Amino acid sequence: MFWQSRYLFRWGVFLFLVVGILTVINPQRAIAFYGSWLGKGDAVGKNNDTLVGSNLVSRQLRALRLAMAIMQLSIVIRSDRPFGRELKLVQQLGSGDVKLQDQLSSISASADTGVATVAQLRDSFSVLILPKLQPIFEDSPGTWIGEFWSGFTAVLNPFAAKATPDVRLSVARGLVESATARLYEDNLGAAVDLLARLDGAAGTFVMRWLVEANARLRLDAVYEELVDMNMQLLNNVEAAY
Repeated sequence: MFWQSRYLFRWGVFLFLVVGILTVINPQRAIAFYGSWLGKGDAVGKNNDTLVGSNLVSRQLRALRLAMAIMQLSIVIRSDRPFGRELKLVQQLGSGDVKLQDQLSSISASADTGVATVAQLRDSFSVLILPKLQPIFEDSPGTWIGEFWSGFTAVLNPFAAKATPDVRLSVARGLVESATARLYEDNLGAAVDLLARLDGAAGTFVMRWLVEANARLRLDAVYEELVDMNMQLLNNVEAAY
């Protein structure tokens, strides 16, 4: 019976590697093909004992199916595609793992729509958000319009020169410029932290973008957790033999 278990384990690892290679070559077709196979996982798992007469083999095959499903979900959430089907499959196969279920619950709100990638968020900020923010900063201190107006009012009213300048727009402009630089460094987290400090009209313009950006940060964090979980699953399967 031991040699049968080891034989099935080797075939499971071989299948894992083959699907991984196919996923790199043609991700969409590989995901669709393996998703249909994984969907039958529970029925196959229940019949493993009668097929090979081994509870150990049944558990290890179930772990391999879960590992493959997690890999499938990990690939999809790195893109902007919806991932509801992949998420549901991992939830079913990993129903007994509380930590895994918590991670999946934190991203379930975005499953039906998907989330923009970091590159897409950077482009949308540059193309859609920045043009709306620029007019807000035109009259801020430091721009040529602001300096001209300050000088003009100082001539008309000398006391105006002693007034405390409104630095809020200058601060906001600095935050936006710094956030833009962070985006082009692919540092989405730093950009979000900077833009979250905006208020007033500028804060309103970036609000919806920040919602999408925070969703991407959550997905990326869960992705790292899923990769670690997958490595542990595969290590546990190998250690059992």
